[in-house]
Amino acid sequence: MSRFANLSARLARKPAASEPGDPNGDPVNPNPDEPSGEPDPEDEEDQDMPNDTPLEQREDYQAGHAAGAAAAAARMSAVFAHANTTGREAHAVRLLGRANLSADDITEELAHFAVAAPAAPAATLTESQQREAAEAGGRAEMQEAMAAAGNADLGAGSDVQATAAQRILAAQGKATGRTAAKKD
Repeated sequence: MSRFANLSARLARKPAASEPGDPNGDPVNPNPDEPSGEPDPEDEEDQDMPNDTPLEQREDYQAGHAAGAAAAAARMSAVFAHANTTGREAHAVRLLGRANLSADDITEELAHFAVAAPAAPAATLTESQQREAAEAGGRAEMQEAMAAAGNADLGAGSDVQATAAQRILAAQGKATGRTAAKKD
């Protein structure tokens, strides 16, 4: 018979005065915020024990951490050393994220994935071609920035008024013959 049989009838029945506590025989504390009965002596021993050592400095923590790291490294090495992983590295990384799979489970699962097609070799450019491409990109970027900024002419007849700082820098440049570097 199911343990849920007559559940509604059992829930509706109130415990009799002769039945203290819940149906399992455990005493019920009328005020759950306050502890009932005598404190457990084992709990007092645990509370009296000072533990000022940070977790990372405890020997048992360090040993467990080292063992876990070694196991994870061994699992990863076993997966990547297996023949089924070749061409399926992205899937292997995804499956390694699942802690419940062993290395054998992962390599068996990898056999079901298609092997990735090798990437086409990238066209190699010579150093001078790379330099020319970088300069062309820089020129195009500069032209876009200049077009977005509009007329930067601050000379006579310009509609743009120079700020005090710009006037000071211009006067300094005339006096010293040097121009100040602009900061972004």
